Amino acid sequence: MSDASKALSTRTTASYPWQRYWAPRDGLIDLGDGGFLVDPESEWGRYSPQKLYTLDNLQHYRALALLGEPGIGKSVTLKTEYDFLPPAAAGGPAVHRFVDLRSFSSDVLLHSRVFGNAAFLAWEGGNSDLVLYLDSLDEALLRIDTVAALLADEFVQHPT
Repeated sequence: MSDASKALSTRTTASYPWQRYWAPRDGLIDLGDGGFLVDPESEWGRYSPQKLYTLDNLQHYRALALLGEPGIGKSVTLKTEYDFLPPAAAGGPAVHRFVDLRSFSSDVLLHSRVFGNAAFLAWEGGNSDLVLYLDSLDEALLRIDTVAALLADEFVQHPT
């Protein structure tokens, strides 16, 4: 591997452990700190009209979509959150499943990996909650024009 390839590889896999904040889709984001986000945990942040949340603050929602520009860390945040979940005991309080939709090129493959997966089927037949992380929906839309409709139609057929 050349030095340039190593540098590119390092740049694309770098992960920064800073706190990420999420705003409602129609929410205000205060860039009053010289063009940067006003830190909601700072002295000035307490007086800002913005309403920002950490992913932990959003856990009470039954469904959550993290939207934003490419490259801001949505996938990293989801994967990190998923990787640090405690392992679910058999019949425990939650079944956790992470599916990266980026590589799917057909609705049949997407359906089998999300809804035909052994963990999903076990959840459906049990009495636990399902925590389903679907990453890269926007990239799946480039290949499967009906992916959002497929997901919506399928979700209503399962217990919520």
